[in-house]
Amino acid sequence: KCMSTPKMQLGLYMSVSGASVLFITYSVHATWKDNLTGYIVVLATDYIKVLVQFSQYAAIIGSVSVPWPLFNLQRWLDAVNIVYAVGAGHVVSLDCWLYQYIPQGKLPLAMQRQLVYFLAVVFVLLAVVALQWLTWAVGRWVVPLVWRPKEGTTPQPALLVLRKLPVTLMVVAFYAFPTMTKASLSFFACYRIDKTPPAVQLPPGASAPLNHTAGYWVSDMTQGCFAGYHKAWALGLGLPSLLLWCIAVPVAMGVGLFLCRAKADEDSFREHFGFLYRSYRPERIWWEAVWVARTVALTVITVFSVHMDRYYSVLSLLVVFWVSAALQIVLDPYAFRTLHRLHMVSTSCLAATTVAALAMFGYDLEESTALQLRITIAVMVLVVHIVFVGWCLWK
Repeated sequence: KCMSTPKMQLGLYMSVSGASVLFITYSVHATWKDNLTGYIVVLATDYIKVLVQFSQYAAIIGSVSVPWPLFNLQRWLDAVNIVYAVGAGHVVSLDCWLYQYIPQGKLPLAMQRQLVYFLAVVFVLLAVVALQWLTWAVGRWVVPLVWRPKEGTTPQPALLVLRKLPVTLMVVAFYAFPTMTKASLSFFACYRIDKTPPAVQLPPGASAPLNHTAGYWVSDMTQGCFAGYHKAWALGLGLPSLLLWCIAVPVAMGVGLFLCRAKADEDSFREHFGFLYRSYRPERIWWEAVWVARTVALTVITVFSVHMDRYYSVLSLLVVFWVSAALQIVLDPYAFRTLHRLHMVSTSCLAATTVAALAMFGYDLEESTALQLRITIAVMVLVVHIVFVGWCLWK
């Protein structure tokens, strides 16, 4: 059931999307300026990147259903990601206003939801570029009418927005990556309900067994997988998107940066691609691909968690965090100790969250004692997240 009116849901969706556009536009401008500065010191966008990655992974952990006590900690885990979620599709309910405002019958509600995830990225990209042009126009034509420019200053050229375009594409892709990987993988999340046909014939009036060969699509449990409309959309949109976001992007990023490592110090190359490697040591210029691969691995676990017990899903997330932390310690990719420590603390907070989630699943204690212990653990997780986010914002 919808917990609020469709108008309220639509208004919240548009408000969050607008906040995302503003924040991403600022990130693009700040990243472009920091790319020109080089990588002599830790810059503001490096801290922003840590905070955004932490928030994205917290939301991924929150997508696994965990029996947190009293308050819904999963709402917090989603809330820390709400401004950065491109299109806000996974943190705001879409079904209420989609059902109200989009004609039903021609396209199933589940597919409407999927299309919102994909199209939101395109619209956010266009909105960011449009806002950049608007900012340039105001600075070029309106500001001189109010404030007299200093002597010797020259107006910014119109082509500056085009120079920022590679940075814009990379920053928008960075923010949208978890949403796009989840939307792509979810096309292939199927669940078999009745795994074997009944041994005896059904009595008159009884429901037929739900034993479709490939199972049922998790996003629409009335639709058999790779049958009907699902087959066309899964192969026509889901498969190309999966190949692009989950395979091509990490491979192209790692291989491309490795092959272009000799150009890392060139001003023009750093201006356009510094976002991907600026904070890493020259011999670890490809490390961003490891982060992308970790995001894919975490998303795969959460999307296909329907095939395993929730406990083992959370345990698998913990293993990914441990492996990535071990790789960071062994390979030491960061050019600055500050960033190394900050990322290690981030990974430690996320690993602690998954350990706390494991503690929610069962106890051999008296019920009242177990409940008090679970509440204490949940409060500690919430405090840890608030402290870390506050630390990043202060930095």
